[in-house]
Amino acid sequence: MEYVVGLSPATKASCWSLAESAGHQGWGRMQALLGSYRWDLARPAWPAWRVGCGVGPGCGRGPDRPGLAIDETAQLKQGDATACVAPQHPGCTGKVENCVTTVFCAYVTAGGQAWVDFDVYLPQRWAKDQPRRRAAGIPDDLEFATKPQLAARQMERQLAAGLPVKWVAFDEVYGRAL
Repeated sequence: MEYVVGLSPATKASCWSLAESAGHQGWGRMQALLGSYRWDLARPAWPAWRVGCGVGPGCGRGPDRPGLAIDETAQLKQGDATACVAPQHPGCTGKVENCVTTVFCAYVTAGGQAWVDFDVYLPQRWAKDQPRRRAAGIPDDLEFATKPQLAARQMERQLAAGLPVKWVAFDEVYGRAL
């Protein structure tokens, strides 16, 4: 829970900043959590947790008309050692850059928004390179999927989990494919 509490708009997404925001003396506990936690086991609980503890008033009940916003974010990177880094088009720079892209699904209500699902995009060059995947800790059974395919799977997971949704919004990258 301290990890989730540490995630705030004012906190830079690094283990050190998250640990400091959560009141820890050093980054070690956050690094251990992020490196060892079974996120695949936690993922099914996210929709219920989000509705239960609040995106804001109503949290999807009543006249909020809650929905899902699908988009992606990119983190620029130097070098090629970070898992899934590749030349891609991060929208913020307007050109192809070395980065890691994450497709995310945010739950949006009149009271606020919060991510309920995400997938790191696995570029083709990583999908085909088993030695590189193993060195980076990418599971052998993870297969290549386009960004729109990742978004569709996220929407399916949220609906299957019973997240109350009245609408879905996304840009043309996803609109052309979904």
